[in-house]
Amino acid sequence: MQNLLRTQDSRHNIQDSLRPTFWILSLTAILLLVAGCGDDEAKIRVGVSISGIAHPDFALIERAFNENADKYGARIIYNKEGLTKLLEEGIDVLILNNSDPRDLESDVMETHRKGIPVIMLDCLPPENLHVEAYITVNQFDAGKMAADYVVRKLDGTGKVIVLEGPGDDEISRQITLGIYSILEKNESIKVVTNERHPGWDKELAADTVSSTLKKYAGNVQAVIAGSSQLAMGAAQAVREYGLADRITTAGIGADLETCKAIIAGTHDAEVDRMPYERGLEALNLAIAVAKDEEFEYHEEMGESDPKIKVRYGPLRLITERNVSAMKSVWPELNNAR
Repeated sequence: MQNLLRTQDSRHNIQDSLRPTFWILSLTAILLLVAGCGDDEAKIRVGVSISGIAHPDFALIERAFNENADKYGARIIYNKEGLTKLLEEGIDVLILNNSDPRDLESDVMETHRKGIPVIMLDCLPPENLHVEAYITVNQFDAGKMAADYVVRKLDGTGKVIVLEGPGDDEISRQITLGIYSILEKNESIKVVTNERHPGWDKELAADTVSSTLKKYAGNVQAVIAGSSQLAMGAAQAVREYGLADRITTAGIGADLETCKAIIAGTHDAEVDRMPYERGLEALNLAIAVAKDEEFEYHEEMGESDPKIKVRYGPLRLITERNVSAMKSVWPELNNAR
C-alpha cells in the first residue's frame, strides 16, 4: 500500500514539474503563430494581372514571382476573378499586362481610381496615362546581339541573309533596326536577301533561305533571324542543302526547339530574352514602388509629367558553350542530344 502511495506521489510530482514546461511550450506556439500572422500582414501585397503574356514566358515569369516572393517580403495575389475583384483585395501595387489596348486603358484608370501604383510588364503603357514604371525587353539590343555574333563568326566579311518578322509588328521593327545597326558598320558584310515574314512563319522562312541558296549556289555564310521560328526555318533549309557546317545561323528567342538544335549542332546561336529574370526585375520594381523608394532605370518615355521610367530586362547569347544554362528553363534539354 505504501509503495502504491509512493508511486502515485511520484506521478503527481512529475506532472507538477511538467506543467511549467507545458505552459511555456504552449505560449511559445501561440507567440510564433501570432508572429507568423504578423509577418504575413507586414508583407507587401503585389497584385499580378498579366493575361496578355503568352506561354512559356508567362510560366517562367510566374515562377520567378512565386520562388522569390518571401525573399522580397511580398505576398503575390493573382488576378483570377477579374481586375475589380483583385483591386478589392487591398493590394499595394499592381504588375499589369493586357494585350487589348482598350481594356488596358480602362485597367490603368480603374487602378488609379483606387490609388494603387502600376508597373507595366512587356506591354506599352496607354497614351496619356502615367504608370510608375515599365519593364520590357530591349528588342533593338537583341537584334544587335544576334548580328554582332554573326559578324564576329565571319571575321567581318561574308554574304548574309536577314529574315525579318511581320512588317506591321513593332517588335520586329526594333529587332531589324538593331540588326542593321551592326551590319551597316561592316562594309565587307553584304546582305543578299532581307525578307519580311507574316506571322513569323517558319515555312516561309525556309522558302526564303532555300531560294537564296539556290540563287547564290550556296555561297552564303550566315543567316540572322528575327525570331526562333524564323531561325528554325533557316536551319531546316540549310540542312537540306547540306551546308549546316558552313553557314552560321542565329535567332532571337531561345525557345525549346532552337536550344535542342544548338545541342544537336544544327543551329549556332540564340538571344535569350530571359523571362524569369525579367519577372524578378518586375517584382523588385514593384516592391520599390510600393515602398516609395528610388530605383534604377535605363530611360524615360511619354509626355506625362513625371515621365514613365523604363527598365530593360537582361539578355544573353546562347551557344553550344553555355546552352546547358537553358536546362533550368527547359528541363526537356536534359534528354536532348
